[in-house]
Amino acid sequence: MNFRKRLFVTLGLALISKIALGHPGGHSYGPPVKKEEVVLIAIKTVEDAVAAGKLEKSWKDIKLSEPEEKTVKGMNVWLLKGKNPKITDKNKQNIYLYLGISGEVMGAAFKPFE
Repeated sequence: MNFRKRLFVTLGLALISKIALGHPGGHSYGPPVKKEEVVLIAIKTVEDAVAAGKLEKSWKDIKLSEPEEKTVKGMNVWLLKGKNPKITDKNKQNIYLYLGISGEVMGAAFKPFE
């Protein structure tokens, strides 16, 4: 096998192993974080989404609920909710932020995950 083929195969196998081993599948990425830290991470997440233009600017001023531990799709997560009455589309007035127990952002949505 020539050098190029070996390099291509090696890089392909490395990529496949990275994908297979690097999935989020409910694994914790570190020690659990306290509720206070979860709130700060969630606020920063909303601020970053506003700065990136993914959320309207009025989201920056909302208050988030206290974090609650939930099991969603077999994973233990922190859930924080927020409501923005300044949004005219009623389907997008609520935001649900999901963080892993160790503080990593798992997702955000305008509807709760079931």
